[in-house]
Order: sequence, then C-alpha cells, then structure tokens
Amino acid sequence: MYNEAIMKKTNTLKKLLTDISSKDKICILMHNNPDPDALASAYGLQALFAHQCDTVADIIFNGIIGRMNNKLMVKLLDIPIRHFSAVNLDDYSHLCLVDSQPGMRNNVFPANRPGLLVVDHHPSEGKAFDCQFLDHQINAGSTSTIVAGYLRALNIPISRKLATALFYGIQTDTDGLSRDSGDLDREIFFSLYPEIHPELLNQIQNPDLPKKYYHDVGDAVLSGQIYEHILVADTDQTFNPDMPAEMADFFLRMEGVEIVLVYGRYKDTLHFSLRTSMNGIRLGGLALLMVEGIGTAGGHTRAAGGQIPFTEENLRAILERFYHFFAVEPGQFQPLYS
Repeated sequence: MYNEAIMKKTNTLKKLLTDISSKDKICILMHNNPDPDALASAYGLQALFAHQCDTVADIIFNGIIGRMNNKLMVKLLDIPIRHFSAVNLDDYSHLCLVDSQPGMRNNVFPANRPGLLVVDHHPSEGKAFDCQFLDHQINAGSTSTIVAGYLRALNIPISRKLATALFYGIQTDTDGLSRDSGDLDREIFFSLYPEIHPELLNQIQNPDLPKKYYHDVGDAVLSGQIYEHILVADTDQTFNPDMPAEMADFFLRMEGVEIVLVYGRYKDTLHFSLRTSMNGIRLGGLALLMVEGIGTAGGHTRAAGGQIPFTEENLRAILERFYHFFAVEPGQFQPLYS
C-alpha cells in the first residue's frame, strides 16, 4: 500500500529534481512559528536535495520557535534553521514550502513567486497558486509522513537525528497515532522507530521549563470555564504563541471534558487552539468559521487553531462564533477553579 501510494509522486519528483544543479540556491519555508512536523519535514527535504541534487537547501522560519520541546529539537537534532529576517528570498533560485500552502496567511511565501515544491497535509483554503510539484495529502496525519515516504522510496539514507525528527513530527501531529492518522502514518512511524536516537528523543519530550511556563499554566487554570463537556480558558499575555495549543492538550485530559478552546495573546496577536475527543466534529472547519474576515486558521478533525489581530472586538467575535457553533451561552459556564 505504501509503495503504491508514494511511487507515482516520487517518480514525478525525481524527474523534476534532475533539473536542479548544485549551483541552484534552494529555500525551504515553513509556516510561521513552526511546530515539530514543519521542522522535521523541512529537515527531510533538505536531506533529499543534498542527496539528489548535491546542494544545501536553507531552512527558513518566520516568527519564533516557542515550545521548549521545539527549541531542544532544533538544538539536539542539529536542524540548521535561519530566520526570515536574516535572508532575502530574491537570492534563491527556487522556493519550497512545507506544512502549509502559498496564499495562506500563516506563512511568508511571496505571492509573486512560483514554488518549486509544496508539500502539505492540511485542508486547502481554495486559493490558487503556482508550483511545479504539489503533494497535498489531506489523509496523511503529518507532512513528515509524506517527506519520509520520499526518502524511503528514493533509498536516501536517513541519519539517526533525521529519523528522530521525522518520528517526533509524526508523533506530535497525530498524538502518537491516536488522532487524524492512517495506514501510511503507521507504516512510516514504525519503520522509523528502530533508527531513532531514544536518548535525544527523551530529552526533547521532557525539557526543563521556565517559570513563565507555570505562570501561563496558572492563568489558564484560574481562567477556566466549564459547561458540561466543554472547557474554555485564557492564558492571557503568554510568553510564547504555542502555549494555547499546549494547554488545550493539557485540558483535554480532564475527566469529562471532550471539547476545549484555549486562547492567549502573544504581542499583538491572539492565538487560539481547539481540541476534541469526540467523533463527528471537524475542528478545522470550526476554526476557519471563527476567524472568517478577521484572521487565519487551519487544522484537522480533532485539533485546530488560528490567530487574529488582538482587539477586544475580535476576541468577542471568535468567542461568540464558538458558543454559537455548540449552541451554548457564556452564562451557562461555571468557573473551573473556585
């Protein structure tokens, strides 16, 4: 099943890469504030270009690397990233994008440039863009799964650190294969496991956390409001934009809670994350509905998120849309902690 699903795309990709020389400058972009899946899939594409084209592609990110896990991932696995502010995209012969799509507002891919490769697993926003190779596998649980498939199909050696990155990218995006994952994710995930670096993975999964992290946890717990199986919380002014997502995962583990919304401000932007353990709800669609006309969002069935410029009016808008979607009223919620 794996070979049948991957080989056709891989053959097309292999032919395309024959036109790339070692003199070409390649840029691999990710979505803003990249997560492990974006970092790992970019790292994997870099290995592909090195092997197939004998060229070193630059991995470029915008925003910040927020979670301590992600910072350790970059450091311990030697992922060579550069910040968008330190480069000029006009200096590159070819632009690639992983874990997002041109035209989405969560990346800095220029509107006036065609892409060489675009690889993603998120639902499309329906915006047209020009690229030579598009692999949009909405049924894949992670972009790391797709990129690892190329490396396997082309018999490209995968170092222990790259294997660890790809394994962790799949693990985090699918919550250990428990959400939004399929047969291909499982096949790649388990094939990578014997090649990973367990000690480094353990350090990445269990980082030392700053005091500010616990301040945000406290804000979220004290602000929490709950009604039946729905929990809403505010991390307030958070120290990194990934905290709403981390707290949403945290609250979903609470007994009786099946739907979670956590939001928080980072600088002038409000970030929010949605989680559910229920079937029949597509949180990615809800996230898009919540930000319609005011921001950007995306996600999958059980996990989604978005961001909007922070104003009290915008905050009220996304909360009202969330409550309306589930046919509840704010007054029905009671404090989580009292």
